[in-house]
Amino acid sequence: MQTIKTTFNAGKLSAYLDGRVDISKYYNGCSQLVNAIPLSTGGITKRPGTRFIAKAKGPCRLIPFEFSADDTLVLEFSDLAIRFYKNCDRVMLPSTAISSITLLPDTEVAVDTTEAHGLQTGDVVRFADVLGTYELNYAGNFATEWTITKTSSTAFTLDGTNGSNFSEYEGGGTVAGIYSIASPYTIDDVWQLHYTQSGDVLYLTHPDYPPYTLSRYGDASWVIQEANLVGGPFLGENTTDTYLLGFTRTGGIARCGHYFPAGAIGTLTASGTGNAPFLPQHVGSLWMLKHTRPDNTMSTPDNTTNAVPTGTGIKIKGSFSFDVTVNSNTFKIWRRQGNGAWQEYRTFLANTAYTSDELDDDVYYTFTSSSSSGSAVLTAKDQTNVGIVKITGYISPTSVSATVIQPVLSNNSDDSAVTTSMWAEGAFNAYRGYPRTLVIHENRLWFASTSNNPQTLWGSSSSRFLNFTAGDTDSDAVTVTIEDSDVSNIQWMASDEYLVVGTANKEYKISASNIDDPITPDDVRCRVQSALGSNSMQPVHLNNTLFYFQGGGRTLRSMRLMDATLRYESDNATLLVDDIFDSLPVQIAVQRVPYAILWIVRQDGALVSFTYEPKEEVSAWSEHVTGGLLLTPHQGQFSSVCVIRGMPEDEVYVCVRRIIGGIEQYYIEQFAARYTGRQDTQSFLDCSTVFTANSQPVNIVYASDTVLYGFGNYGSGRYGGTV
Repeated sequence: MQTIKTTFNAGKLSAYLDGRVDISKYYNGCSQLVNAIPLSTGGITKRPGTRFIAKAKGPCRLIPFEFSADDTLVLEFSDLAIRFYKNCDRVMLPSTAISSITLLPDTEVAVDTTEAHGLQTGDVVRFADVLGTYELNYAGNFATEWTITKTSSTAFTLDGTNGSNFSEYEGGGTVAGIYSIASPYTIDDVWQLHYTQSGDVLYLTHPDYPPYTLSRYGDASWVIQEANLVGGPFLGENTTDTYLLGFTRTGGIARCGHYFPAGAIGTLTASGTGNAPFLPQHVGSLWMLKHTRPDNTMSTPDNTTNAVPTGTGIKIKGSFSFDVTVNSNTFKIWRRQGNGAWQEYRTFLANTAYTSDELDDDVYYTFTSSSSSGSAVLTAKDQTNVGIVKITGYISPTSVSATVIQPVLSNNSDDSAVTTSMWAEGAFNAYRGYPRTLVIHENRLWFASTSNNPQTLWGSSSSRFLNFTAGDTDSDAVTVTIEDSDVSNIQWMASDEYLVVGTANKEYKISASNIDDPITPDDVRCRVQSALGSNSMQPVHLNNTLFYFQGGGRTLRSMRLMDATLRYESDNATLLVDDIFDSLPVQIAVQRVPYAILWIVRQDGALVSFTYEPKEEVSAWSEHVTGGLLLTPHQGQFSSVCVIRGMPEDEVYVCVRRIIGGIEQYYIEQFAARYTGRQDTQSFLDCSTVFTANSQPVNIVYASDTVLYGFGNYGSGRYGGTV
C-alpha cells in the first residue's frame, strides 16, 4: 500500500513515536531528516552548502555584533584572542607597500616593506598585487595566508616557505595583517560568556571575571577592558557602630577642599575589635565610605568681576541655599560637574533667600560678584558624601592600599583619615564572585548571580548602563533579591514584556506593581512562573517566543506570555523528538529570514535546526552534518554557530572542525545564500570557495583526507581534479 505524504512540517520524530498513528504529527514527520530544512509551507528543502571564509585561529566561539541592519560583524572568540569578520571576509589591518622580496633556495621567503609594517612574529598576513611572485597573492583560501616571523620594523620572513618554490619577483604589491586583539578569556572560558549589546558596545559577563566591555571605534579598532562601573554596586552597609574604616592619603592627587579627589592614593584601614574585613581576593574591588558633614558654607566670592571661577567651590548633593544681599551688586552662582568647566547657574540682581536641590553626583558650586559690595552665603545643608575607593594591594586583614575613585571626605586640614561606620563592600570581586549573566531591560543594564548572591539582580541607573549609584529617585540603581525558600542560582535573564529570569529550579517574571510602569528602586515585584529549572545557556527570542534549555540541557522549552493570565507558560519543544539532544547542546542562534529557524550546535558536532511558525503549527526538527559525520565522525564537526542580519537573507556563520591531510583545522564558513536570483549559482558544496582559472570562476571544496577537490560549472568551461 502506498501512502501519499503532502507535508513534512513535523520534521524528525523520535523512534519512541513509531506506530503512534493516533498523533496527527505522525503523518507529517520523518524517522530521519538529515541536511534538509522543513518549511512552514509543508515541504523540505536541501540545506545550502557553506562557503569558506577563513581559517580560524583554532577552536573558537562565534558571537554576532549588530549595530544596524546593514552594519554587522561576526566576532571569533578563540584562546586569549578575538578576530573580526565583515562582508564575508576578515577585517584586515591597513596595508603596507612592499619594497622587495628575496627568494633563495632552501631559505624562507624574506619581505621588506617601504615603511614600518607594525606586524609581530606569529601574525598572519595577506599579499595583494604582487607582480611575478603571484603565488603570494591572496586567492580566497587559507593556503594564501602566511604566518610571519618579524626580523625588523620593515622586514619579515614567511614561516615554512622555500624561496625556490616561488616565481621571480617583478615588483609592487602590498601586505596586510589580520586584525586581532588580545582577550582575557581562554577557549574554555568563552563558552560560559553571556553578552548583550547597546550601540557600539558589547557587554560581557563570566562567573570568574569582572564584567568587561568590548567597544568598537572602527572596524579595525576595538578595545576590550574591564567595565568601569560607577557608584557600585555594593553589598549591605555595615551595621556595627564600632567597625570603622578610614582612608589616609599618601600620594596621588592632592586633597581638594573637603575631599580626597579621584586619583588620590593611600591606605584604607579598618579599626574596631573584630573588624578585619580584608582578604587578598579583595584586590580590584570597590569599597564605599559614607560620611555625614555639617553644613558647609562659603561666604567669600571666588572673584569680584563675575569672571569664570578659578577656585574649587563646595561639593553639594541634596539641599542648598544662597542668601544674598546685593547692595547694587550682581551675584552669580556657578556649577560644575566633576572636573568639568564652570557653567553659569543663576544670576541675582535683588536680595534673595534662594533654596534648591542638587540631584546629580560629584557636583560643585561657587559664586562670584560684580564688585566687593554686598554679601552672600552659599550653604550646602546636611551633606552626606558617598566616597568610593578601589583596593589596589593587600597589606593585612585590617589594611589595604587603595585609590580614590569617587571623592572621599577629608578633614580639610591634613591627609589623615576621617573614619566612618557607614561603609560597604563591593558586590563584585574575586572573593564574593562576579555576575554570571546580564541583560538590557527597560533602559537599564542588569547583572545577576554571583557566588555570594546567587539570587540577586543589580540594575543600573536609568539610561546610564555602567552607573550603579543607589539613591531615592526612580532613575537610581535597583537591587532585587529573589526571596524564595527554594534558593538556586540565577542562570539567565531575558527582556520581554517583563524581565524574565531563569534559575536552576524555577522561572520568574520581574516588574513594577503596575505592569504598565517601569521598575524603580521602590517598586519591584517578583513572581514565580514555573518550576522547571533552567540551563545556563542564554535564551533566544523567535516569533514572540522565548526559547531556553531546561536544566540538564536535553529539553528545549518554549516560553510565551499568555494574554488572558499575563503569565508565562513553558511548553516542551522537544516532546516529539526527545532524543534530539542525547548529545547535549553547545550553542544556539536565531535565523529569521527567509525561514524562522533555531540553529543549535551539539557536542557531537552535528548542527540541529528547528523550524518554528506557531501560527501555522509548524515546529520541525532536522539534523545537519558535514564532512561525512555519520560515517567518519572525525572528518567534519560543527563547533559554533551565529547569525547576523544580511540582504536578502540572514547570514548563518559556522565554525567547523575538519581533518585535512590528517591535520585538525578549524574553518569559519558561511551558509550559501538561497535566493541569488540564479539557479546556476546555487551552492550545495560544503567549505567551498571560488577562484579564477583560465578566466573562469571555479568552485573549490575541501574534502575528507585529500587536500582539495575542485569543481566548476560556470560560463563555458568545466574544471575538475585535485589541486
